[in-house]
Amino acid sequence: MLCGRIIQLGRIHFVTHICKARVHSSLLLNSIGRYAKLQKRKDPLAAYPPEFRAKLRDWPKLLQAEIDESVNHLKELRALSDLRELEERGLLIANLRLLSDDLHPITGRTVVLKRISLGNGSDRSKLFRPGAPVAIREAKSLKEIAECVMLASNRKEITIKVRPSSASRSLNGDTEYILTLSQSSGALHSVQDFFLQNKVVDTPGVDLLGYAFRAKNMPSIHNDRMITDLPDELNESQRRAISAALNKRRPFVTIQGPPGTGKTRVVAEIVRQLYKKKLKTLVCAPSHVAVDKVMSELFKFFDNAPDEEDIPEESDVIADAETIEDAISSHEKYLDLCDLFDKMNGLTSTEDRTKLRTEANKLKWKILKDAYKKRLVIFCTLTSSAVQRLAQVNWHPDVIIIDEAAQATEPVAWAAIVQAKRCILAGDHAQLPSTILSKEALKGNLHVSLMERLVNEFSKANINQLLTVQYRMNEKIMQWSSQQFYDSRLVASEDVSNITLSDISMVGSTSAINNPLIMINTDLTPKDTGNSYKEVQSQMSYKNPGEAELVIRYLHILKSIGVPGREIAVISPYYAQVAIIREMLAGTDVTANTVDSFQGQEREVVVFSMVRHNEEKSIGFLQNEKRLNVAITRAKRQFVLIGSARMMSRDRHLRTLLRTIQKIGKVYGPTVVESFEKGEL
Repeated sequence: MLCGRIIQLGRIHFVTHICKARVHSSLLLNSIGRYAKLQKRKDPLAAYPPEFRAKLRDWPKLLQAEIDESVNHLKELRALSDLRELEERGLLIANLRLLSDDLHPITGRTVVLKRISLGNGSDRSKLFRPGAPVAIREAKSLKEIAECVMLASNRKEITIKVRPSSASRSLNGDTEYILTLSQSSGALHSVQDFFLQNKVVDTPGVDLLGYAFRAKNMPSIHNDRMITDLPDELNESQRRAISAALNKRRPFVTIQGPPGTGKTRVVAEIVRQLYKKKLKTLVCAPSHVAVDKVMSELFKFFDNAPDEEDIPEESDVIADAETIEDAISSHEKYLDLCDLFDKMNGLTSTEDRTKLRTEANKLKWKILKDAYKKRLVIFCTLTSSAVQRLAQVNWHPDVIIIDEAAQATEPVAWAAIVQAKRCILAGDHAQLPSTILSKEALKGNLHVSLMERLVNEFSKANINQLLTVQYRMNEKIMQWSSQQFYDSRLVASEDVSNITLSDISMVGSTSAINNPLIMINTDLTPKDTGNSYKEVQSQMSYKNPGEAELVIRYLHILKSIGVPGREIAVISPYYAQVAIIREMLAGTDVTANTVDSFQGQEREVVVFSMVRHNEEKSIGFLQNEKRLNVAITRAKRQFVLIGSARMMSRDRHLRTLLRTIQKIGKVYGPTVVESFEKGEL
């Protein structure tokens, strides 16, 4: 009996001990939970999806590596070349001195630089244009003085606005400066700050982060309601892409537009449809060139719209800084703002300037809010300060569209995307991405755009809409790209499928030179001619004088049969080759450029100089299949490849291109040029 009671008391003691342990454990867990919440408050990144947090930890290092490498690259080029040659290449604008440095009511600190001697390089480069991010550097040391944005330029003066992050750095009239493109630092640092300061948590697009980084399930939609109110000339794939883009159930839509498929037209139609629904739309692109293309296409629609259609007034559309400046300068309080800035520019006391600046900024933001308030469509570059300004003026887009999205690095894209609830990415990740110089950044996949990543990671969710009808080139020119990059889904429109040189020149349809796809194989050179087609290293590049001579001879033949020079382009992977061809072309209207610089353009005839020809079969840039895709698809009626078939055998993509030309085109030796020159066409 006593023994049983002892056992019972033991059980009670044991149960009591267990209960106490559980209570203690529960209190401990609650304590840990509170601690975790506290840690989340302390850690601004804790609110983001884990995969995105990892990206945020990597991106600053990768961006800095790219910034450092771009400076090193410029120093290496500077050591090998003079500033005039670098300007000729479109890499910088040299010979600049300070003309004025003032505060402006709209643009803030605004600097005007005068050119102390005039060169030709900046006229050739389309990169140094209004809206482009640039850096002012000391000409001798290449030290960066300020991050800026181009506002305007002519042959004598360049006007730039200084980014707020560089506002305290001074310039003087005795120093010679240069302007370089700022691919990274200014814009990318502001992107880093945007995320690290936890500004994204309260943005309309925070859910988009969840979808893109798998914290939320990406909807898989295969049955978009087809939009019927579309222009008759749009093809089926274009209609499907537009319908998908307008489907509110889709957080992300990617529209892949291979060369010549009318991507810009599709983007403009999406903007028009969103405008008709009175939805606020932010249209961005990595460059002003791309932004301008969409704007031009959009206004074609509105210019041709029936009288009864609701077309936008000027107050509804903002074209980056230019139009917003018009809206601000017509505001009733604008003159008051100008007076405040005039007073500031005349003051020397820092304290007095600070007081006036506070008053001026308050008035400026009131004017800006009024200027943005009624707008339905805003256009700007991804790196524009306007992107960050939107939330500050209470303008929240319903949809963001990024054109040429495959050319934007992912961190830059995100700073704009989180401003909206839905995102449409248009571009072609089978063409060249943004240029990344740093090996560390390349290893960290900084060159992989958000568009490319989403297409690859969410292929089963059907987010990608491929435009499948191209309106640019003969179907033989198109064939290799279609097979290699677009799953053989690309087809040529009936209007272009059989276009050839004979349509625009004196050459007959059965002529040997009328083939749309030609290779001049320099390996087939007779030994007794003494001609050499070996490559020559030229500083940090390569050239092939023998190939260059062949190129020029072929161009003369094209012009002799009536092909206009302005409809011919010579492209090469190597700038050194472009440089010697330009010298030979002096005084003509034939374009010569690198493949990278020619992306987005087209000509009736494209002659491609391969350059590489060595015993080791080292092919360098030619290993990049996307560069080959861009090169070939610039041509409309004829693509001519001049180079070594033996070198092409070194690489899988080059081998398939060679086989394609052998199968559906023509392969000749260099002696065919002599035959063509004799009129044996």
